[in-house]
Amino acid sequence: MRQLSKSDITKLCCFYQGHSSRQGALNDGVHTVGSELLEAIRQPVLVIHSREDNSVPFAHAEWSLKHIPHAELCEAGFTGHFFWIGPDFPSISQRMIAFLQKKPQ
Repeated sequence: MRQLSKSDITKLCCFYQGHSSRQGALNDGVHTVGSELLEAIRQPVLVIHSREDNSVPFAHAEWSLKHIPHAELCEAGFTGHFFWIGPDFPSISQRMIAFLQKKPQ
């Protein structure tokens, strides 16, 4: 928390005041995707994940990268599950923009 700006903390507070991820989390707990489905993906994929995410293990990103053809990793920083908050987001958003602007091969 000490590394977050006042604006970042405000964003977190607003997120929790307006949203509840309970239903999504409950759904995710019973939802699985097999490797066959991931291996069938033909579009480029940008996997954004953080080793500091206490909600989803980093191994999930590694597994996805292993099974999705043409997948790339954008490793988020210390804010974990909330990659859009904190000082790392400008570089993450630039990586997202560059990924989306790539021409298909």
